[in-house]
Amino acid sequence: MPTSADDSLHTLRDFIGFLSGLQDQGLEYSVIGGMAVGAYAALIHQESMSRDLDIVTTGETLNAALSWAAAQGIAIRKRPQPRTIPVAFLEWEGHEINILTGSTGLPEPDQVFRSARYFHLQPALAVPVADPFDLLRNKLRVNRPKDQPHIAILLEFVTREAIASFERETDPRKRLAPARELLRVTGAPLLTPELATALLERASTRADYNFLVMKSPDPGPVLGRVPAEWQAELQALLKHRP
Repeated sequence: MPTSADDSLHTLRDFIGFLSGLQDQGLEYSVIGGMAVGAYAALIHQESMSRDLDIVTTGETLNAALSWAAAQGIAIRKRPQPRTIPVAFLEWEGHEINILTGSTGLPEPDQVFRSARYFHLQPALAVPVADPFDLLRNKLRVNRPKDQPHIAILLEFVTREAIASFERETDPRKRLAPARELLRVTGAPLLTPELATALLERASTRADYNFLVMKSPDPGPVLGRVPAEWQAELQALLKHRP
């Protein structure tokens, strides 16, 4: 870590000037790390701050970003080294910025770009932040002590998203997508009892009940609420439950 960088805590808004410069250059990137977690934390009325800004991009864009930074007088404290994952450390207005081309558990940068979500920090500035499921997979794979609060925030966010999907989506696949992705990312075979209960309270389609009878820790409540015309189908599914 650059010793001259500011050691105080920040939010994404503290880097508006730098991010605006990347946007003006048309450089493609996504925010990752603690700053990305903080963006999602704010959406669920929690707070998470970070000492530095981490962004992921391609090797080609990293080189372009370094050329732009040098031209702007931004201090480049460390350049990418051979035979390692390319990463550069910059110091912008006393703040540390890390530009990476990959991180454990994250998809390739192009895929991170495609699934990123945009946070509008200003009317003309929409900042791409890595998808919360990608971030959660990354944090679970790295799993350092300092990642534990971030994991908790991301789990809370994606759990709320799974519940909201049951409330607002009408397409069966879209209704189930966040809950399925949560299980894939965490590697859990079953939903938590709390999430299973919340989803069951909002279940209305055949696909909802089919999913819940297979993924709830206790299928009994699902069978107790399913419409009569789908009972036989769910009983048959139960025979194939692991």
